[in-house]
Amino acid sequence: GTQGLVKNPHGFQFVATGAQSSILTAAFKRYHALCFSAAASSHQGGGAAPTNTSELVGLDVNVTSAELELSLTTSENYTLHVGYPRATLVAVTVFGALRGLETFSQLLQDDHTITAQTVVDWPRFPFRGVRCASSSHR
Repeated sequence: GTQGLVKNPHGFQFVATGAQSSILTAAFKRYHALCFSAAASSHQGGGAAPTNTSELVGLDVNVTSAELELSLTTSENYTLHVGYPRATLVAVTVFGALRGLETFSQLLQDDHTITAQTVVDWPRFPFRGVRCASSSHR
């Protein structure tokens, strides 16, 4: 696909276009720092931008349910589409959006480039671990 570049990391915006929550707001701050804090200052040094790129200016996150309870039946599915000038992330719950934000952060390269693509993901199992209820199993 086409390669994109975040030319202005400080101007890049995560925007909630669906259900709002404090969990999502905090995640936006966390992922902006994770994606751009260390490399932002080094990229502004005037180095040549990669050729054949489009500018990526933000990620629109559409959470379709206001559900904030995490259970075995909570949907963590998401679809992430990296296109230009904005990427989109669609998830049923905020927990799916968190998984999608993690994927976005892993796709973004240190030089702030990212390839246009679509990722459709969901958990293989309805749980992430097992907790022993009895103290005798420690």
